[in-house]
Amino acid sequence: MEKIPEKREGKVSDIEEIKRRLAEDFESEQIETAEREIEKGKKEKISPEEEKAIMAKLEEEIELIESTPQLQDEAEEKAQDIKKLDAEGKLRGLFGLAQTKGIPFAVATARAMDDAYMLDIFHDLLIKDGFYKKITK
Repeated sequence: MEKIPEKREGKVSDIEEIKRRLAEDFESEQIETAEREIEKGKKEKISPEEEKAIMAKLEEEIELIESTPQLQDEAEEKAQDIKKLDAEGKLRGLFGLAQTKGIPFAVATARAMDDAYMLDIFHDLLIKDGFYKKITK
């Protein structure tokens, strides 16, 4: 039988300490909230026309990045760095790129990672948080 650590009087148990440290690691509550919403199947509704316009503009910008050797090399380099991280770290890295380099660069980097699942999750989170709408303004 596995021994469960006892809660020491006035002290936090090891498990509680680990949970506290993990909670401190979340840089953005948006990622955590978005993941919960996606898991529940709740996505932000946007009109099909609006989504097509957003996707067309995004695709144009991604193609520009992918056709520019220097930018494509940079995206591939970032992809190699991000691929080494766990799933949460990958999402944080991609969101960091989206904030600093723009969504098209972050999506190009996600594509360069050759991880369809991560690209899909990143795409879902971008839609959920309304980031795609921001690039059309």
